[in-house]
Amino acid sequence: MSLRAAFPLALLVCVSVACAEDESPGGSSEGGSGGAGAGEQGGNGGNPVPTEAQMVAASAPDEHTVVAELEGTLEEVPDVLSAYELSSDFGALPVTSIDFDAAANTITLTTEKQKLGVTYFLTIKHPGSPLDQDSKQFLSADTATFWATDFADFSDFEVVATRLAVGEKIVFYGTDASYIDGVDEALDVFDNQIFPKETAVFNAMGDLDGNGKMVALGLDGHGYYGGYFGPVNSLTQEEAEQLGFKTNSMEMLYISFPDLVDGPSGNGWSPEQVLPHEFSHLLYNESHGLFDSDWSWHNEGLAECAVHVVHGVNPSLWFYTHESSMLGDGQSLVIWEYSNYSQYIQAYVFWTYVASRLGGVPNYGDLFALDGDPANIDAFLQAELGQGLAATQLDFMTAAYLQQPTGSYGFDGMLQLGGVPQLASSASVDLPPFTGVLLSAPSNGVSPIGAGGSVVHRGVVDSAPDLVAPFDVAGGAVIALNTDPNPDPENPAEQSSGTLGAAFAGNPRSSALRGGGSNNELWKHPPPLKPANMDAVRAWRKAAHGF
Repeated sequence: MSLRAAFPLALLVCVSVACAEDESPGGSSEGGSGGAGAGEQGGNGGNPVPTEAQMVAASAPDEHTVVAELEGTLEEVPDVLSAYELSSDFGALPVTSIDFDAAANTITLTTEKQKLGVTYFLTIKHPGSPLDQDSKQFLSADTATFWATDFADFSDFEVVATRLAVGEKIVFYGTDASYIDGVDEALDVFDNQIFPKETAVFNAMGDLDGNGKMVALGLDGHGYYGGYFGPVNSLTQEEAEQLGFKTNSMEMLYISFPDLVDGPSGNGWSPEQVLPHEFSHLLYNESHGLFDSDWSWHNEGLAECAVHVVHGVNPSLWFYTHESSMLGDGQSLVIWEYSNYSQYIQAYVFWTYVASRLGGVPNYGDLFALDGDPANIDAFLQAELGQGLAATQLDFMTAAYLQQPTGSYGFDGMLQLGGVPQLASSASVDLPPFTGVLLSAPSNGVSPIGAGGSVVHRGVVDSAPDLVAPFDVAGGAVIALNTDPNPDPENPAEQSSGTLGAAFAGNPRSSALRGGGSNNELWKHPPPLKPANMDAVRAWRKAAHGF
């Protein structure tokens, strides 16, 4: 059977006459005036010789439409679904309806939802049709519709985006408001650096939608974020509907291209940090699931480590020792405040220290597989290093100050801090659990006075630690660390660092810089948007944006 076009009668008669003239002996080359060779106007009254019917191109304007462009004259085309085969390396694409437009000379196929970033082949298989065995390839879905989140009120909205670029492991779509230069560079960085390195160290990427790629959607984030990961997209449509959520059912990240060009950082668009950071959240979700809340010191800290995995260092490392980092006056390693970027970088430096003790970059993967609960991290460190979390944190702070080339008091070549951590700005600091500071030591023979019961101390100066008070560390510092093993994350009890029993000499930090720029890169990286994390997401927004 065939689809017959509604040709005007005069046109059908004209076509029949032209065919009859073509079939007459010598009609195109002898007799009459103006004889012509093949392909030229001749004794057929000046009309061109009809072109043999064929398919000349195929395209997919959206996720459910394929258009075949034809050349030549056809009264009808095959009208059975089985005549249109849509194939790809990622499976077949079923056709659900056919429409033939004779005036436009196109066949429009309605399909099931196409896999994004996939090359399809349209082959027409209908013996007896002039189109039989014609085949053309095309990229799926020139445009696609996605769910995204408005960070002003965290409501979901739909957006139509255009395909920008396709790589081996990523496909970029973008809205009209998000078009920028640099997508091809990002595609290259993702395919050749981010994807192979992170999946080798952490874990494999899933493939819920069966296209072998991650989708990156470029939006205008209106200053709220650089990029984010929505774990709800890892649900099927049925699962999401049962829970009252919207899902795209695919491996997917959101990137605010305009904000990374013009946003608070002012550094311009670059795939070097936001993409590897957010991609690690996607991989983390594969391992740790959707419905439990995260230990952010683990998830966010290792997301910063992901940047190191890709590039050999995290370009934001400088922030660890900078005056504006606020680490000098203490930030808990494990109790997340969502208040500043300092904690992200402190966690990155800590996990990198642990990885250096375990053997190097591949050991980030061992840490990634853990769940971040301090009790479980403590057990892991006891098994691997022969010491618990508190003792490892004390050695970490010692390494950050002494920076020995090898051993427990350095980073074994994994990091070059470029300076020592900031000293506390006062003689005594109230320390939440797993919070450490460096107290200025103006003279030798100093001993802490009035410290909390869970606070431990260690002297550091030059290239060696002093393990027993009184500490002979004139010109150096004394580490004070709250090692409370059972902190309440909702209401952590603070303990005094103690004082060193000597006049406080101050430190070289400028008070004008204290707290300045504390958010820095914080605005770029909201916590993963999943149900169990929404209180954390709102706390992040308040810290990053003030409401």
